[in-house]
This record gives sequence, structure tokens and C-alpha cells, in this order.
Amino acid sequence: MSSRFPCIALAATAALAVGCGEPTYHFAGYTMYDRLPLDGVERNWTYASVSDEVDWLLYVEKTGSVSRDGREVVTLEHSALDTKDTLTVLAQVDWSSDSSD
Repeated sequence: MSSRFPCIALAATAALAVGCGEPTYHFAGYTMYDRLPLDGVERNWTYASVSDEVDWLLYVEKTGSVSRDGREVVTLEHSALDTKDTLTVLAQVDWSSDSSD
């Protein structure tokens, strides 16, 4: 029985060593140019919160487009859309979803 103890201890140590290593899964991110198309003249998105406390929608609209260093950069305007269909601008973001970068 004493000869089996070193084997069991070795197996337990090996199992712990394998279980405590670095994860092998690496998330590379999304290809935003596939998921957030910015082509075309008009683009807009509406988002709703799952919270009952939020009584407005987030409305995002493509409001402009310029060329910078050979890439199209669009302006996305983020607004709160209330129950009376009134838009209140919250922020503007310049964004490029060019597939080359």
C-alpha cells in the first residue's frame, strides 16, 4: 500500500498543475465592418434598455462622412428618444469600420 501513495500523490499534483494553467481560448474580437455596416447614405439603429427605470430609447444615426488618410470616417450621433419622439443629443462619435485596419 505504501508503494501506491507516491503514484497517487504524483497524479494529484499533475492534475492540479494542468488545472491551474493559462486558458487556451483567446478571443480575437469581432470584425466590426461585418457587424456595423456604415455604407450607404442613411444608417440608423435603435436600442432599448431592459430596465423598467429607463423610459427612453437610444437612437444612433449616421450624420456625416469624411475621408481621412484614404479611409471613410463617419460621424455617429447618439440621442435619447423619449415617448414623445423628441430627440436629445447625448454624444457624437467619429468611427471607421474599414476592413483594412
